[in-house]
Amino acid sequence: MSPRLMLDADFVFDEQIYRRVLKEEVPTTRHELIIASALVKQTRVESTHGIVPFCELLSDLVKRSVRVIVLFSGKPSRPFVDSLKEFPDVLSGVKWRICPRNHMKVVLVDRQTLYLGSANLTGAGLGMKGKTKRNFEFGFVTRDRNLIARMSDILAKIINGEHCKACGKKKLCQKEHESFAAQLGLQT
Repeated sequence: MSPRLMLDADFVFDEQIYRRVLKEEVPTTRHELIIASALVKQTRVESTHGIVPFCELLSDLVKRSVRVIVLFSGKPSRPFVDSLKEFPDVLSGVKWRICPRNHMKVVLVDRQTLYLGSANLTGAGLGMKGKTKRNFEFGFVTRDRNLIARMSDILAKIINGEHCKACGKKKLCQKEHESFAAQLGLQT
């Protein structure tokens, strides 16, 4: 049985997720940003330049030498891929990891702030969609060191492929990776 966790966290719901996670926490990342999401779709965010694609926020982080890792379960939407093509620094500067078994929704900022919840990296999930266009989502934001350490370990094992040999979906992973690379015009 896992040890019981007493958690000091803020509960966030719907638009609060966007405001707290994508508007406040992610832009302040200094060293490392890890995002895990089952789905990745075009997402828009507010910036000093107005309303911009999420890739522009990632580009700002990459330019500041922030290590960015995005773990997702399958091929991103075409609009996201089209947006990604406009930001070659994001394409090459972000570590993209496909794992069809990933259904976690996590944002980890500098291993100091952790969002765990239901929202995918989509406009209706984490993005700035209006009240009548967003999904009903919830989550928790915490700075709890024990939970962050546990979640960091779980993410590292998935990102580094420690589960791949025993997974049974290796061919699907390769197929998804090749499809993603082909969308971007990359060689595998």
